[in-house]
Amino acid sequence: MSYELSEHFQRGTQNSKLRTQNLQATLENGRKSRTNLLFFKHFIMEDLKKSAANLTDKATTYVNTFIEHARVSTTIKATNVVSESLAVIFVTCFFIFSLLFVGIGAGLLIGHTMNNIEAGFFIVAGAYLLIGLILLLCKKQITMPLKNFLVRAMMK
Repeated sequence: MSYELSEHFQRGTQNSKLRTQNLQATLENGRKSRTNLLFFKHFIMEDLKKSAANLTDKATTYVNTFIEHARVSTTIKATNVVSESLAVIFVTCFFIFSLLFVGIGAGLLIGHTMNNIEAGFFIVAGAYLLIGLILLLCKKQITMPLKNFLVRAMMK
């Protein structure tokens, strides 16, 4: 019996040693896994920092590109409006000078037929005054197409 007890005691001691070794191995593996976890966490954090920096760079580039596009688009639209407005101004000036010379010619023609040049010019001036009043009364119908023209020029 004593032999059995000592054998049982030895087995218990061996089992205890094995348990201690297993526990130590588990602790060592835990330390390794904790170290691996810390390394992995550090790796993820560095990757996140790089991604955030990359995202910040891309956002900055996007904003700068958007601002540059808005600047170029505004410049192009302003240039189109100014060039079309200048074309309209030149055509209008040409039309006004043509109308002036036609008015002078009509005044002289009417004056010669009536044998009174002043009366011819007054008749032409009256015709211009009548046309001016009609245009003043139709102001809304005239300004709307001009506004539409300017808006279309801005939207091109």
